[in-house]
Amino acid sequence: MAAVKRDVQSILLVLVGGTVLRLSISDAYLNYVKPGLRPFLIVSGAVLLVLGLAGFVLDGLLRQAPAAGPACADGDDHGPRVAWLLCLPVLAVFLVAPPALGSYAAQRDPGTVAKPQEAQFPPLPEGDPVQVLVSEYAIRAVWDQGRSLRGRTVTLTGFVTPKPGAGGT
Repeated sequence: MAAVKRDVQSILLVLVGGTVLRLSISDAYLNYVKPGLRPFLIVSGAVLLVLGLAGFVLDGLLRQAPAAGPACADGDDHGPRVAWLLCLPVLAVFLVAPPALGSYAAQRDPGTVAKPQEAQFPPLPEGDPVQVLVSEYAIRAVWDQGRSLRGRTVTLTGFVTPKPGAGGT
């Protein structure tokens, strides 16, 4: 006996495919993955959706065909009802959108580390305070020895993560 009935499998495929498509068509997917993964998410969501819909169609065709083997007295294969709990994560994404990844994830991304720039740093825009990313501030402070920051008031935007083994939260 299958762990999940065919109609439940189809429902789950449609729900997961629809969720992936919903997230990837809007900008909500950026809370979970990098922007370059959008085409893959759209394709995989569409494939899951098509497979789920095909499952509904095939299941309908199989129910219309005469049964070739023994069946239960009431015509149902009595799959476990607990399988419906597999729908809960999908419903959670639809009903309660999880927040974006925070500084813990930023700490794991090697792209957040300041790297040297070989070109001269352009002057900061006019006006005070100037909004600057933490990574740009760090690059200017280290590789430009702070010359382009001298005498300017800046507002920092970004994540600050603790150094491993240095304590802090």
